[in-house]
Amino acid sequence: MVKLTRRDFLKISSLTAAGLAWNALRAKAPRAERMQTRKPNIVILLADTMTAANLSLFGYPRQTTPNLERLASRATVYHSHYSGGNFTTSGTATLLTGSYPWTHRAVNLGGLVRRQLADHNIFHLLGSDYHRVGFAQNLWADLFLRQFRADVDQHIPTTSFIHGQEKPLVTHLFKNDPLASYYAVDDFLLSTHHTVNPLSGSALMGYLGLFYGLSHRDLGTADAEHPYGMPNNGYYYFENKVVYDGVRDTILELHRGQNPFFAYFHLMAPHSTYRPTAQFADSLADMEFPTKQFHPLGGRANRRTLLKQRKVYDEYVANVDAEMGRLLDSLEAAGVLDDTYFIITSDHGEFFERGEYGHDTPLLYDPVIHIPLIVFAPGQTQRMDIHTPTSAADVLPTVLSLAGQEIPAGDGRPLPGLGGSVDEERPVFSIEAKQVSSFVPLSRVSISMVKGTKKMIHYKGYEKYPDAFELYDLQTDDQEKRDLHAEDTVTAAKMKEELLDSLSRAEKTLRQ
Repeated sequence: MVKLTRRDFLKISSLTAAGLAWNALRAKAPRAERMQTRKPNIVILLADTMTAANLSLFGYPRQTTPNLERLASRATVYHSHYSGGNFTTSGTATLLTGSYPWTHRAVNLGGLVRRQLADHNIFHLLGSDYHRVGFAQNLWADLFLRQFRADVDQHIPTTSFIHGQEKPLVTHLFKNDPLASYYAVDDFLLSTHHTVNPLSGSALMGYLGLFYGLSHRDLGTADAEHPYGMPNNGYYYFENKVVYDGVRDTILELHRGQNPFFAYFHLMAPHSTYRPTAQFADSLADMEFPTKQFHPLGGRANRRTLLKQRKVYDEYVANVDAEMGRLLDSLEAAGVLDDTYFIITSDHGEFFERGEYGHDTPLLYDPVIHIPLIVFAPGQTQRMDIHTPTSAADVLPTVLSLAGQEIPAGDGRPLPGLGGSVDEERPVFSIEAKQVSSFVPLSRVSISMVKGTKKMIHYKGYEKYPDAFELYDLQTDDQEKRDLHAEDTVTAAKMKEELLDSLSRAEKTLRQ
């Protein structure tokens, strides 16, 4: 109960309007009590390419996340949380729309959500009750903020908080159609993206872009603070400390406002190239990890390369963990966490096994789709651990539930511990189909289905591995080394039927 001093009483009694009297009482009430009278703030912080498999928070032997472990003592930690896909476009679209890739159809590199579902995004469904903010360092993630721009009240430019540009970006000059300008100019006429468009569409503009890059290359050279060079996203250089300071300042400014806010921050690190600061470079000991045989659809990198890449990635994760700890400590000191749900997650994971490193792969083993999810709720003082499988598609309905908004039909459901219930019989899917058009049935696709402790992976349409199924028991074989498809035929048959039926139902929606 709020205690009033004599001075408080005299102030209140002197007010003639009952509404003003209530406001005065409310201003004296603890923040937790005020939370009951208005909607909570909600922040999503997404660290691109952060795999749960390499976080000590989830049992990884290297101490990569001491800050998250410390902070998790008063958070809800999800141990079996899965991305919708194994790269940025499909994984991010799943989180922002609450639907799987076979539904939203953002399955290609730099693709968009199908037009019929464009309004089924987290910004639109939250509505104007919230001040809605979006920022993405990954340009493919930023495309969704552009696609949903009518529902984003404050779209922070992707070039904010940067050290300097490596390649020219001119989309910001075309305010009326940022999507078309990206595809026509940044991604085609100017771009020399090594994966999507290695040759620019315009010889003249490509030459100017190349000249620009050569003249600014020294911005990313190694120095005492950045022994591997400064981090970049393929277009510009940045310092993680500066980026996280920018995120902090943005949240503090939003928190000083009158309306509840929703903020989505999609940060590039620890995405490759892995460039930890000097404090974290060579900070982790060399270790051995399980050897796994090559996969017909995987790479052929040798063990030494995999171990080297893994170590630098782990150091970069530790670097990001330190920035997260610094950010959350600052927000707690400022009182932001008293009335704000803070969600930490990723869009997909990263591989360092089976001859493969990175995530440019059709494979769907856990390291590339098992992602962290940690939720800090206002007033939470104890840790809660959720082990049932959950999906990135569950973030949208959970956010809507926390905001008191109606939850539309979709692939996701509210998370256990945050309004949802535990359902061990629910299948959770991840889909990879970047080699086919988003407008036609998925003739070449990888599908992972996790149900309870069992996991089935289906590879369809690959010449080297035609119509294949694999089955794993994640409880006894979390490294996915023993394929049980030919042994546990009963479980395999049931899961195969459920997986194929789910795919068939999803493909029918394509014609609607």
